[in-house]
Amino acid sequence: MAAIKQIISNQVVGDTIKIERLYTGLPAGETIAKAYFTVKLSSSQADPGVLQLSIVASSSESGQITQVDTDSPVALYFVISSEQSAEFLANYAYQYDIQLISSDGDIITAELGTIRLMPGFTDAVS
Repeated sequence: MAAIKQIISNQVVGDTIKIERLYTGLPAGETIAKAYFTVKLSSSQADPGVLQLSIVASSSESGQITQVDTDSPVALYFVISSEQSAEFLANYAYQYDIQLISSDGDIITAELGTIRLMPGFTDAVS
């Protein structure tokens, strides 16, 4: 069952943002092969929306699935780069979801919610 009405806040536009998640209660015996973090202006916006990150079990700049077996809690993290978060409008409530794809091709929506970033004050990036 998806975790709904989740809120990601207390993050700042232009910062690198790491979103770490641990999911339990998923169908037993599955192996999670891929996960998506998708951010949209509205649910009707076509993919990839404002931002779409894709991760697998190998580490990448977008994150990693660190525990793939659903018989244990599935662990993963996504990384929104500072360049990507700089494209967000401050104080706007974007919609997001996190979808898990099993090695059998099953799609599991693990989370639905909103992400709202606060404005920063410093424009320096280096």
